[in-house]
Parts: sequence; structure tokens; C-alpha cells
Amino acid sequence: GFEAAAAAAGIKYENRTDMALVYSVKPCKVAGTFTTNVVKAAPVKWDRQILESKIKSQAVIINSGIANACTGEE
Repeated sequence: GFEAAAAAAGIKYENRTDMALVYSVKPCKVAGTFTTNVVKAAPVKWDRQILESKIKSQAVIINSGIANACTGEE
């Protein structure tokens, strides 16, 4: 029940596969591991909220080459 796709989105380097989508035909439970650092980027905090809400998901978007660390409110 899973499908996946990848693309070269040009996030950091040209012609490098750096973006992926994993899709589940049925909604499924979410799991994750997180940093124990005191400083956490906004996407890490958002992902943790999703995990703790116990909402089922059907897709995950994954990027490579960018940390997204300087986003969200201070």
C-alpha cells in the first residue's frame, strides 16, 4: 500500500535527487524520532505536534540539502 516518487528540485545542487514523496493508500499511524537539542527548528516543532496529535497521515514529503532551521517565529 505505499507509493513513492523522487525528483531533482534544485534545492541546493542542480541535477541531484533532493525531494521525495511517500504516499500510503490508506491513512496510517505516524512515528518519528526527534532531536534532544534545546534549539529546535519550526518544522521539527510542527512535526512533533502532528505526531503527538495521533492524527493518521497518508503522505510524507522529504527534502535533502536544506535544514529549514531559520523558519517560523523566534
